[in-house]
Amino acid sequence: MELAYNDEKPLPGDIIGVLHDISKFGTIEWISPDGKFWVHLKGTVDGEMVSMNAHDLRIEPAPHTLSFSKDKGYNVAVGDVVEVARGKWYRSQGVVKTVDLTKACLEIVCSADGNKVSCPFILIILAHHTT
Repeated sequence: MELAYNDEKPLPGDIIGVLHDISKFGTIEWISPDGKFWVHLKGTVDGEMVSMNAHDLRIEPAPHTLSFSKDKGYNVAVGDVVEVARGKWYRSQGVVKTVDLTKACLEIVCSADGNKVSCPFILIILAHHTT
């Protein structure tokens, strides 16, 4: 397994490339308790997943997560609609209720079930600004 970043471990939502076949790439959908990666490869039937071993993969974090600038800070505000790009709540979407700059995390209310979820900025994609 090759990690393209310094996270402790890969997460659902991360992008993979197959080391022995550079034409195969996709997204980690689930990581089983025994450490197998269930991956949706690009170009396969919609919803079809394959089980892969970590040593066969190059793993990169999900792209397009929230960004930070010295002038404006993070590009998210209360009321914005966001989607979780990586981790336990992968693919959950909801409205931002609080932004905690000291902890670098957001609290969102998921649109599907109303659960409140707290996620670090690095796991979030901005779906829609309210302004």
